[in-house]
Amino acid sequence: MTLRELVPIDVAKQLTMTGELFDGHKAKSLNLVTGVMDDPLAAAEALAAQIKARSPDAVAGAKSLFQKTWTAGERRAFAIETRLQWRMFLSRNQRIAVKANLAKQAPEFLPRRVDG
Repeated sequence: MTLRELVPIDVAKQLTMTGELFDGHKAKSLNLVTGVMDDPLAAAEALAAQIKARSPDAVAGAKSLFQKTWTAGERRAFAIETRLQWRMFLSRNQRIAVKANLAKQAPEFLPRRVDG
């Protein structure tokens, strides 16, 4: 993402032309960072653990969906979303997730297959 997608033009101009230095809290208020943590490493590890617990197919699909549709038109975005959803619904990890859910167990996902 570029600066123009994160802040209004007047803010981008001010930051660029002044070279202003600022702390994480101001960066957060400008939407330049997602959050400010007292222990960034612990926060990053907790986030990684949350993501790791999800189906790798679902995580990759969500990432792909955002990358491919963020600025796309509605019709194109829905077509891409439909294709990605079908791919996920038909995946081995989806079957693992359903089976684990029925058994009230945590799923043990397989590594995501990378498309050639």
